[in-house]
Amino acid sequence: MIEKITDLNRLYNSLSGKPDIFSGKIKALAEGYGTGYDFLTFYSGNKGITAAKYYNSAVISGDTDDPEALDELKSFLSVLGKGTLMSYGLSEKLGIAADCKKSCIMKFTDKAPRENDLNRDNVNNGLTYREIYEILKEGFDMSFDEWYVDMNHNVRHGISRIFTVGNFTTASLMFSVDGISFISAVATRPDMRGKGWAGRLVRYIALKEAKYRNEVYLICKEELKGLYEKAGFTLSGYCSEI
Repeated sequence: MIEKITDLNRLYNSLSGKPDIFSGKIKALAEGYGTGYDFLTFYSGNKGITAAKYYNSAVISGDTDDPEALDELKSFLSVLGKGTLMSYGLSEKLGIAADCKKSCIMKFTDKAPRENDLNRDNVNNGLTYREIYEILKEGFDMSFDEWYVDMNHNVRHGISRIFTVGNFTTASLMFSVDGISFISAVATRPDMRGKGWAGRLVRYIALKEAKYRNEVYLICKEELKGLYEKAGFTLSGYCSEI
């Protein structure tokens, strides 16, 4: 039975399997917000499935081959709604893969230094949230208020960190949990695209995280896979979003 969780210890116990980007996202939400907000709800099933619904998005962690558990989860998707992220394999078992948006999970593997790698002097954190949003808005469908409230909270609580190059490229380390680091919100101002800045910035963040022996991941569209391969990432798998 899938039910709401309000006890953090129980939530963490439900995420006791091998860490991945899905469990990491849920745990980062728990560490950043706890269970006392109306916009964030955690759920757990008794067959290794854990989920979090957060504003207009959700994430599912875990896997199961149990037919009853899969049937229950498929029905429960109506509660989680659109914007629900899960592994591609789970979406296949649920019979919804063809109706989902399929994206690539990329893992950082090439840690050898390169001549054109960015260094600390090239990367800054001095832009305002509004200036960062002006870079992001060209590639992401979100309002400033929606993005600012979440990101500002996560940065203040040490969950996330924003990196920028000049006033034209940005990327965020969204969380680093249980040895899993996840990069997202990568964008370059339209007039500066095609110069390799996004790939170099993502690589800079990944190299920093790799020094702590963290596995570094990001999610991208199929057509952007080559960009991240050039930055040292390798296709690790696929995920699905309703």
